[in-house]
Amino acid sequence: MDGSLYAVHAEDGSLKFSHGTHESIFSTPLVCGDLVYIGSLDKFIYAVDLDTGLPRWHFQTDGRVFASPVIAEHALWVGSNDGRLYELDAETGALRSFFQATERIVNAIAYNEKTKLFFVPTVANELYCLRKK
Repeated sequence: MDGSLYAVHAEDGSLKFSHGTHESIFSTPLVCGDLVYIGSLDKFIYAVDLDTGLPRWHFQTDGRVFASPVIAEHALWVGSNDGRLYELDAETGALRSFFQATERIVNAIAYNEKTKLFFVPTVANELYCLRKK
């Protein structure tokens, strides 16, 4: 709630680093490789280096980010309160594509690796089933 991501040492619980955002963080952090990804209510998605705690990149959406990020199809996927599902390059944060839903996306999407289908829920009780072209 204080707008910070904290990393602690598993051995003794001491603080390794903290990375601040400008608003609260409701999304679950996603660790992949040497990065941790988070969304924040400040409308940004962040990639933070796990060794240094320094930001690798950040991407601004047009809405608060409650949804937790997901890695699928060699990209980072995350929904926003602007109703968009963003596909970002996981290494650089560059926008690859987006899907515009009719309502806010506040939960993590589900991806089926076998069928290559994305399932995107919205707060309007809609469930989109998408396939990337």
